[in-house]
Amino acid sequence: MSDESNLYLDVDDGNGTRRLAYRQTPKIKHDAPGLLWLNGFNSSMLGTKASMLADWLRARGLQFTRFDYSGHGDSSGVFEEGTIGLWLQDALAVFERLTDGPQIIIGSSMGGWLALRLLQTHLQSLPSDTNSHSRIKGLALIAPALDFTEELVWKKIDDKTRATLLRDGSFLPPPRGEDDQPNAITLRLIKEGRNHLYGDRGFAPLCPVRILHGQQDDVVPWRHGLRIVDLLEEDDIRFTL
Repeated sequence: MSDESNLYLDVDDGNGTRRLAYRQTPKIKHDAPGLLWLNGFNSSMLGTKASMLADWLRARGLQFTRFDYSGHGDSSGVFEEGTIGLWLQDALAVFERLTDGPQIIIGSSMGGWLALRLLQTHLQSLPSDTNSHSRIKGLALIAPALDFTEELVWKKIDDKTRATLLRDGSFLPPPRGEDDQPNAITLRLIKEGRNHLYGDRGFAPLCPVRILHGQQDDVVPWRHGLRIVDLLEEDDIRFTL
């Protein structure tokens, strides 16, 4: 299987079929885990971090799966109609249908939040007997934007912007630079995101977790990423600033 062109996975959730674009490097080292990449908000599987990882892993014979959420990149759907729950469904479909054997989940920004939700959902789906083992053998989170719809959007916007969001159902954030073309933040995204908030509720990941965060990150402050260390009930967690 090549990683040079798009393949497509059809996902039907009962409300219609959406087509997810994905790429996957060949599995050459069969005794090594595969790696699954989860993009950030409004990011593509062809972004710089995912593309760099694809080249690095391909050279080492490791399988790497990356994809675009609904409404992102080359996948079908409208970005403004997306929610955390919908994108989590996309991630679960890719994990369950396109990967096999042990996996390491790598999540960037919003993808870090989704990686935690994917892991927790996967663990809850396993039979309760002691012989069941998770296929997820580790998490690598890059500037994880846990609960960002509430903590980094809803609680951070001013009263005027919040009134616009409540009245019109969306608002357009200011561009962060000359080449930035922001997408609208919708009330649907905020409200549905509340179904997936962690707040102070932790859980045991049952696998090693590695978190990387830039000290000068002004989109997801490093102290926000540090919250995950307190939430996860596990000893094998490292936070690298």
